[in-house]
Amino acid sequence: MSDRNKIKLLAIAPLPPPVGGVAEVFKTLIEGGLRENFDFRLLEISDRRKRALSTQGRFSIGNLMLGLRHCLQLIWRLIFFRPYLVYLSYSSTKWAAIRDALFVSLARIFRAEVVIRLDNSMFREFYNNSSGRLKRRIRKVIDSVKSLHVIGESLKGSLKSLVPEGKTQVIPNGVESEPYLAIADKRELREPTRNIIYMGWLTVEKGVLDLVKAFDLVAEQIDECHLYLAGPWVWDRDTNVITCSIQESPHADRIHLL
Repeated sequence: MSDRNKIKLLAIAPLPPPVGGVAEVFKTLIEGGLRENFDFRLLEISDRRKRALSTQGRFSIGNLMLGLRHCLQLIWRLIFFRPYLVYLSYSSTKWAAIRDALFVSLARIFRAEVVIRLDNSMFREFYNNSSGRLKRRIRKVIDSVKSLHVIGESLKGSLKSLVPEGKTQVIPNGVESEPYLAIADKRELREPTRNIIYMGWLTVEKGVLDLVKAFDLVAEQIDECHLYLAGPWVWDRDTNVITCSIQESPHADRIHLL
């Protein structure tokens, strides 16, 4: 099918590096066929500056200038590409959410349909803790978009009183599970593994404290079981909380920070 007969799709997204969940999701989506199935354009909003992960989505002069540049790039694409559909992930931090709301408003001014993704489980908590003004802005975004994509049924349930019925769709992250299931089946023929590995940001929000507590229960029943935690420290406030939890564990000698 020629591009002339395809739906015009503009994605507003980061791509790795730096590595992050949203960037990896969009990388998977693009490699999975967006370019082949749509008349596709990408407005990449990755931050290539060498900064700590904790500065992402926070207010700073550098972030403000970067956001303004991305808005100008979006206007250029809206004028000359004229997409039918704009697709982006909506952030769960204040200043990034305001930027994303501006993206949505610009797209709607140019009469593009908008679909947004909610890629983390903290969105409802973020909304509940926001100011009245920001809540109104978020509800305006939700009212103006065509649909919202979430990555699990539990996230869909958390949005029930915020999003109109039928507007939320569950769209998995797009990673094929079959190769991993095949590996798991083969493992069942051997001695069961006693190693548990977590890979991701080392934050309270990601459930690392819950994992340490759960491991204590497992370790009481299974000898030689080990927990390995691999990933970056993102929020300074979480470093002491998590390390203290590990040190206080009765099985601290079996919990390893890589």
